[in-house]
Amino acid sequence: MQTTDIAQRLFKVAAVLRDTMGAAEYASVMSVVLALKWASDHQDRLIVPPEAQWDQVVAAADSSPRTALNKAATALVSSNPAVFDDAFLQVIKDKQLSNGAAQELIATLDEISFGDESPEPEDLAGKIYEQLLAAFVDSDKRAEFSTPRSVGQLMVRLTDPQPGDSVYDPCVGTGGLLIAAEEYVESETGRDHAITVFGQDVVQQTCAIARLNLMLHGSVKVSIQRGDALINPSYHGSTGDLKQFDRVLTDPPFSLKYQQDMLRIPQHTRYGQSRVADLMFVQHVLASLTADGVGVIAVPNGVLFRAGDEGRIRREMVRDGRIAAVIALGRNLFHGTSIPACLLVVRGMAAAHAKAPDVLFINAEQEVDVTRSKTHLAPRHVEKIVTTYHEEREIRHFSRLVSVEEIASKEFDLNVSKYIDPQPPRHPKLDIEALLKGGVPVDDVNLQSDRFATFGIDLASLFAPSKPGYLEFPPDGYTTTAAKIPVLSAPTESAFAAAVGDWFQQFKEEIALTNRLPAAARRHFAERFRRTLSAWSVLNSEQLAGLFVDWWTANQNDLEQLSRPADSSSTCTSTSNASTIEKVGADLIDRAKRLISQNRNQLVELYLTWGDQYATSLALLEHRRELAATRLATRLQKLGYQWPLTGPIRRPKM
Repeated sequence: MQTTDIAQRLFKVAAVLRDTMGAAEYASVMSVVLALKWASDHQDRLIVPPEAQWDQVVAAADSSPRTALNKAATALVSSNPAVFDDAFLQVIKDKQLSNGAAQELIATLDEISFGDESPEPEDLAGKIYEQLLAAFVDSDKRAEFSTPRSVGQLMVRLTDPQPGDSVYDPCVGTGGLLIAAEEYVESETGRDHAITVFGQDVVQQTCAIARLNLMLHGSVKVSIQRGDALINPSYHGSTGDLKQFDRVLTDPPFSLKYQQDMLRIPQHTRYGQSRVADLMFVQHVLASLTADGVGVIAVPNGVLFRAGDEGRIRREMVRDGRIAAVIALGRNLFHGTSIPACLLVVRGMAAAHAKAPDVLFINAEQEVDVTRSKTHLAPRHVEKIVTTYHEEREIRHFSRLVSVEEIASKEFDLNVSKYIDPQPPRHPKLDIEALLKGGVPVDDVNLQSDRFATFGIDLASLFAPSKPGYLEFPPDGYTTTAAKIPVLSAPTESAFAAAVGDWFQQFKEEIALTNRLPAAARRHFAERFRRTLSAWSVLNSEQLAGLFVDWWTANQNDLEQLSRPADSSSTCTSTSNASTIEKVGADLIDRAKRLISQNRNQLVELYLTWGDQYATSLALLEHRRELAATRLATRLQKLGYQWPLTGPIRRPKM
């Protein structure tokens, strides 16, 4: 049974509770049952007394399943106080879980093995739980305790955690950012359990979910505590100050009102105090960083430009070099809010003083995909943003490194639009002479001729000669000519798809022999892909990189399976691998075809735009008006009317 299928079945069982529970509450119910099953399959990780054994729960399911869950949860919690707390225990007792729903949950999970006989004993339970949490968030738009996975991956890659680092989330929610950090380090280094993760949340129930989520993903070095990051933080150093971490990642609630008079830690107000908590969370992140640490925090865009106290806080942070980057994101990326948001990349004090306090601005507002009314960052968007940040690239209309002097000249307004010019209009300005007298400007056509040439199309052949400096559309009209463009480009598109297929044939031979770590393998093959296909200018370098990373990410599990040594004695394994190779290869070629067709359709759109603009000139309209007037006069005269009119209309005598 597929992971998503299991998660959907479990979610349907829990759906009967929607009327009496919020998303977090019935996520907690599912957490208890999933934990009991996982614990019995991992008795080396937890103490599982007889009452908490899964087979005992199943045996009692026919008579009193809710009672069986209560007893099992009580036994598991009391035997593992370092992992579970009373909030976990109270979930079943306090919630209105019927015997019928409890029985369905038990029956569904009884079909799944999370133990050693499972092909992925650690990942399976964690992936199922991720699917559940995602479904809960989708069903309850008020749920704000989870960061979208694509945003979390972006945040982690911006901070680039290393083995041995401590990673902290002061608003931990479901623990997704900490899990993403662990997965990143393992992918980059091949070392699991290489970092220590810390988290806190004001809601005890959410802390219980985070602990379970991390446990189901195989995390070992974990500390999750209940605490208010601003008013009563959980983590302190030996001197009583805030504990410091190598990396801090957090997605706090936006524009939260807080009790200003209850702030007790001077580090929280180093740069000032504001009415809403956004910049107070930023100051908590800064205070929680080691000298060379890096943090990323999600904040609403208002933080960037509001005046008053927030303006003064921004000024001092920028002057102190603490803000490394401001990254504007697209709308509707975050759960539970449509407020435009951004990421602030901040740095520890030593890192801030080690270089000029310039700020990198990145405008990623257009770097989004919308699928089934959901907005998300595709892997290609994450790759572009991360590469731009780490290499401090300056890309026209996308990114720019700005000096503190320029920021000061704009009164420390950090709105990205202040520093990065918007994309110019896709089409050039209209030619007045062409509008008045007709024709398509040769200069406009010449500017676009290379784009058509990459598809094997001579753009001049799509026009007819005209007066100097201008061209005409062919006699059969511009819409008919535009319809020929896909036909003319078909040979080039087919040849490019074949080139992608040829690359994949080489790739499938090499991937089985590679001994690279997943992240290193992705980078290696991405570069090979780009170099091999860069001669085909139908896609630019950025599009090739995006095509590859989207494909790799979508097929990551299958690609990792192909890179594992195959069992030569197993016919089943060989057949399965052959089917997998065929599937991932077809997906790559299909993605390439779709992307190249998008570029070709832009050419069709451009040609049609020229037609809409210039096919009918004002002179032609005037000529048509004169012809129509002549025909009207002739017709009226035949009917006995005087034309043109010189007075009131008089009906002809009969």
